[in-house]
Amino acid sequence: MLQESPPSCWQDDLPPEAEDLDAVRTGKYHAECSSMLRTLAVVSATCMTCKRPPVLNKNPTVHLPIHRDPDIGTEDNDVEEMDAHDGEDLELGTTLPRDRKARLSKILKVTKELSMARDRNSIVPRALGTHIPLEPEQSAEACGQDDSQRSSAAKASRKRVSNWNLGSIKRFPRPTAPPTMAAYTGRRWLLDNRNFDDYEGGPTIEMLRPPSDVHPTMIYHSAQMELSAAWATWVDHGYRIKPSTFQMFYQCQPLATMEHIMPIGTLDSYDASIQVPDRVTGAYSLDRTGGHEGSGGVRISDVVILSASDMIRSAEQYDPPLQEECRYGHDLFVRGCTSGPDGDERPIYVDLELDAIRFDEDDISISVDIDSIIWTTKTLRLRGTIGVYMTPPFHSKPGISKHNHTYLDLLIPQSEEDAHEPGGRAEWLSLRVKMDSIPHLCIGRISSAASTLNVYIFFPRLKHDDAISGKRVTIIPNEVEDIFWDRVLLPSIGDCADVSWQAYMKQSLQEARYKNKGGSGTTGGKGTPKIIPLSNDDFLEVQARMHDRIKDGHMELSMFGSCFFVLEGKGIKLITKDGQRGRFQGPEDALLHNLPDLDWNHMMDRTHGELLVDVGISFTP
Repeated sequence: MLQESPPSCWQDDLPPEAEDLDAVRTGKYHAECSSMLRTLAVVSATCMTCKRPPVLNKNPTVHLPIHRDPDIGTEDNDVEEMDAHDGEDLELGTTLPRDRKARLSKILKVTKELSMARDRNSIVPRALGTHIPLEPEQSAEACGQDDSQRSSAAKASRKRVSNWNLGSIKRFPRPTAPPTMAAYTGRRWLLDNRNFDDYEGGPTIEMLRPPSDVHPTMIYHSAQMELSAAWATWVDHGYRIKPSTFQMFYQCQPLATMEHIMPIGTLDSYDASIQVPDRVTGAYSLDRTGGHEGSGGVRISDVVILSASDMIRSAEQYDPPLQEECRYGHDLFVRGCTSGPDGDERPIYVDLELDAIRFDEDDISISVDIDSIIWTTKTLRLRGTIGVYMTPPFHSKPGISKHNHTYLDLLIPQSEEDAHEPGGRAEWLSLRVKMDSIPHLCIGRISSAASTLNVYIFFPRLKHDDAISGKRVTIIPNEVEDIFWDRVLLPSIGDCADVSWQAYMKQSLQEARYKNKGGSGTTGGKGTPKIIPLSNDDFLEVQARMHDRIKDGHMELSMFGSCFFVLEGKGIKLITKDGQRGRFQGPEDALLHNLPDLDWNHMMDRTHGELLVDVGISFTP
């Protein structure tokens, strides 16, 4: 069927049927061949028996490690560091036997993308807000140095941090300790529900490997037909979601809120001069017996201490014409040195505290606003109307292309041993990942006179790393987008539309793109696609129909399962700043009135998802 020559069953003396000739002339024959080729590729890539290693087909209890090139690194930036201390074992839950935990731990260690997986419900609560952990102080004999002649500030600056993730590139040591909180004792996460997602019969950890017979960058040509490798790599990889997947914080009211909003960083007795080390000021003693501070000092003449304003004023004194090169400014701001009258260069130590200005609290103007909102939910519910794109929008990068400080807790695939054990799934390990590391698509928007909110649909089952570079891949290929629009989204909208809407509906993606053609006969390309408005009830029905179609599609559409929605609102600072200059009681009141299409009571219920509001507080002296 995929050949240009006629099949052997055709007889030379009998002409082809009129329907066959019409199918070849209209392109129907070509479309059927492409559809069959795509179906065969997707089914072969998602076949459990084909992807399972041969040894596991004979003996499911044997576990093989995932083979990867040791020279290829994997990008672990999308995985959050575990809350456990260094050297602590992985938290694999309390329901698995000891031998099962040992075998599962070995599998996770060789699977780099899952090496940080843990059972979040088994993490022991601990107190927060203690000071940065420091390594034990070593004696001078052990360090090979004698600090008897150093000041106390210099000795404190020599302490090393045991965990650099808690360190700071600004001031160290901290003038004051952060607020402390006791270990949390209440319920932390939503309870698990086995009916929340499809947890049985999916891919396993041992199947997380690239296809052995398809190169990720190859494109096969056959009679002007292309088979993209995306159909073989963008498949179900076994990730699932739980009721607590969207939760970033515990199930409780915020604790010590005001203590964490711009806490006072210094005490009344704090002296800013201790930030300048004595190696620059010379405030240390040369007494062999280790004299006290103030007993003596050293005159430092090869270092000059300047503030930021001093550097600017120094550069203005030697301002040459534009056509000439400013060597003094280059030495001052680039090389970090200044020239003396005798021509000797001295390094510059910048002390910003020299520009400090004293003022009272009454001289500070405080302004509060809401910069953005992010709502993550499995079922998107609104009050107003949502505009759904009829064709995939053009994009050169994902909708959420950088880290927005939002995390999700994905359930990793189960092992082969757990999949063959009777009694259902027993491994409930999850992985904390960044939101921008999950493949997603923009399917619509909620527009108003004040702002435009984007609606994204995320597909956690499509999360995978590139087989060659080892880096995460988040931008979905056009072939995969077309499958979702043509077989899931548009048919679901058509099933829920009334008879009177059928004349204005696009039944297929090809028809929608044909109607989007301009007067020149070309497609819209980079232009914004047309939208169809759907009310809240209609869109809820569309979502239910989408899940049914994905379930009915079996392996061919299983990669779109476990999907959830993200509502992102940006550019709303000015409509909420100070309650629009006193028109409303506050920024939150202005947000509710300016975005009436959102069901705020439903969004604030954490059983339906997680609502994050970015609050901005500005202090203007």
